[in-house]
Amino acid sequence: MSSANDIFLQAIQPVVDIFWTLVWTATGSTVSVPRPVSPTPSA
Repeated sequence: MSSANDIFLQAIQPVVDIFWTLVWTATGSTVSVPRPVSPTPSA
């Protein structure tokens, strides 16, 4: 049974990628920002 949280993470992952891209662009990529990555079951 797949967890609803896992489905949510997979669905929001593209949004998170865009969000962190904007953050890194705004900060000039000089700040070490931890990037949350959703665990992939296939990994």
